[in-house]
Amino acid sequence: MAAVRVALAAIAVPIAEGTSSAKDPRVPALARKVAVLQGNVAALKDDVATLQKSLSAVKKQADALATKADCLGVRGAVQRGDRVRGGYLYTTNGGSDTELATALDTPNQGEAPDFQLAVVDQQCATRFTSRTQRLTSRP
Repeated sequence: MAAVRVALAAIAVPIAEGTSSAKDPRVPALARKVAVLQGNVAALKDDVATLQKSLSAVKKQADALATKADCLGVRGAVQRGDRVRGGYLYTTNGGSDTELATALDTPNQGEAPDFQLAVVDQQCATRFTSRTQRLTSRP
């Protein structure tokens, strides 16, 4: 915009000094430059509008991802038992037959976890499950 003002001032100064635009050889060249600058400004305005729309879309996506990230957490876990020397008793028939099995458990107070598990907030799981059921129940 400042360049357009400078170009307009360059045209206006000779006219204000009593020189007609027809006699001043600078006027046609300056008029062409002003026209080019006006076209450039219009193109830049379009680019800015496009970038603003893109930025708005990115902000919406970032907000959605932040909401989903709030649904996730991490919890430490340990593996108990080795199926040989210890573990949990497992049965499939009400206790008639049992076997030693390993299992995942939460660490005891002060115990270091063996690994980390991803956990999902129950409210989020309900929301996502409902959405999945709607999507998969379509004919």
